[in-house]
Amino acid sequence: MYTRCPKCRTTFAVTSNQLDARGGIVRCGKCHHVFRADQQLMKSIPRARLVEKKQPVEPALVAETRLADKKTSRPLPTLEELLWGKKRSRIKPVIWSLGSLLGLMALSVQITYFYSTELGRDPDLRPHVLRVCKFLGCSIKPQVDAGLIELTKTRVSPHPRYANVLRLRANLINRASFSQAYPLMEVSLSNRDGKLVGRRTYRPEEYLRKNKNLPQNMIPNVIVRAKLEITSPNRRADGFEIRLIADPKVLTSR
Repeated sequence: MYTRCPKCRTTFAVTSNQLDARGGIVRCGKCHHVFRADQQLMKSIPRARLVEKKQPVEPALVAETRLADKKTSRPLPTLEELLWGKKRSRIKPVIWSLGSLLGLMALSVQITYFYSTELGRDPDLRPHVLRVCKFLGCSIKPQVDAGLIELTKTRVSPHPRYANVLRLRANLINRASFSQAYPLMEVSLSNRDGKLVGRRTYRPEEYLRKNKNLPQNMIPNVIVRAKLEITSPNRRADGFEIRLIADPKVLTSR
């Protein structure tokens, strides 16, 4: 009986034993295409092929299957080998997959480190970013916009017990939609002519030191009461100005 390669259309002689050796799977001895010989069987060589070619039947398939019958070092490939290659060739896809995974992890770590603050503002991502930053040494900086902090009920008066000491009181309200760090408080004193007679910037721990159990950051729309005791300059201070400034340490720290 005969079989024909569906790729190059070459006809080969084949026996039942050769078909049974690999479940009907053979390899073309001319173009090396692997196919099911039992699905391409013919009882005789087509007449047109005999007239045109006038050549003997190709012996390549016989030699190929004969080698398989003798179990030499060149057996026909199995279907699994055709689909996936030899076992040793599977190492490369594994290495590529592992390398891609490690590269993706490294990229994720870099993005988390350099954009921890931006990612941490998402409530769903924040817990995961905090866990990663715990190992990377990064942090989520609070959003800062001192312009959204409102000053109300500011008042400066002489201290009731100490001479040449002024007592300052003010309420701070964070009008932003997010929590933010406490600002610096710059206090300027001026005389009746409007000339500056004193200026100093106070940190949150100075104007909030008498307030206990305060949250770490300013919560939106919650009143924070600030108190300061300021030594009065030699010349009398008749006016004052309070300016809230974003803390540079908060803006640059990580």
